Amino acid sequence: MARNRFFPRSSDGSGDIDPFNAGDPIMPLDDVVPTRDERVGSASRAERPEEAEAQNPQAVPATATKVRTEAKTAFKAKSKKRATDGRHVSHRAEPEPESVSDDDSGTEKTTGHRWGINGYGIVVGAIFLVTLLLGIVAVCGSAALTSIIGANVPLIEATGESDDDTEENDAAKAQDDAEAEDRAVSDAATARLDNLFDDPATGDLIKRGLDRQLKTNFGYTADELGIDATAYEKWFLGTIDYRLNRAQAYGDGTGFAAFDVTSPDIYRIFNDFYTKTSDYVLSNRLYGTYGPDGVAVALTDEQKAQMSAYFNEALSKAAIRDDGYLSAYLSKGDDGTWIVDDTSLRETLTYLVGVA
Repeated sequence: MARNRFFPRSSDGSGDIDPFNAGDPIMPLDDVVPTRDERVGSASRAERPEEAEAQNPQAVPATATKVRTEAKTAFKAKSKKRATDGRHVSHRAEPEPESVSDDDSGTEKTTGHRWGINGYGIVVGAIFLVTLLLGIVAVCGSAALTSIIGANVPLIEATGESDDDTEENDAAKAQDDAEAEDRAVSDAATARLDNLFDDPATGDLIKRGLDRQLKTNFGYTADELGIDATAYEKWFLGTIDYRLNRAQAYGDGTGFAAFDVTSPDIYRIFNDFYTKTSDYVLSNRLYGTYGPDGVAVALTDEQKAQMSAYFNEALSKAAIRDDGYLSAYLSKGDDGTWIVDDTSLRETLTYLVGVA
């Protein structure tokens, strides 16, 4: 059996080298220097020290280059053989061995993946294209929606008013009708008040108010005290003024109207008159129905004249009130006219003239 040789024989033909005393084994790529030529030492590991020293120093770069070239060629051949060997087929391509350039500039080793300028340009271009397409879609959709809405508007207008418009028109018409009814109530009530104080029944009511106040304070009527009731009626009517406060139709054929009235303050007038004449009445024992027998003592003509003078003086200084009040209910007739209910009107009038 042939003996394996781990190390080559020496150049002088000496015997085998003892493996236990030998140096490091020489591998196939040990002669390849991974850096530039100037970093190669003065002797190659393929040569003995004494032989390297015997060579010309100027020949060292050439020798190192030759050694690298031969080693690279052998490595490529070995790699090719392994790739075609039937015992092992790799589905993955063998990496190309790193080339060692003799150029002083060297080469830069790249690890991992890097994006080049062209890669970034492609990404930016793709983003721009997607944005442009989205903008076109949005514009087209907006145009289509505008076209649809624009097409429907004439159709809606052509079919007539909407429900909202109809409701608004109905509400406006109802409001107008209600306001018209309110004006009708106001006109009817104002017309009645215009002739109220020309009505003889109103004059009689004013005189009744005069008698009531005098009887309450003195126990005598106007005639028993010598006071002219007709003159008082004219004076009272001459101070009356009124203005509409509000008028309303309730929508069921009935309505209401109220007036603010300026008129004499009846209750204050007769209170002042009593204060002014109290001494004269007591000194002449003019107790009226408040006397011991409950029968009024008749006044003499002189006493009547005196009491009449006091009364006229009180009227000349009478206070006028501007917070008087008159009101009346109204009803709508079959012919559509509004009629004032005089009963309700005269009820408030009695307070105004002092009958109540």
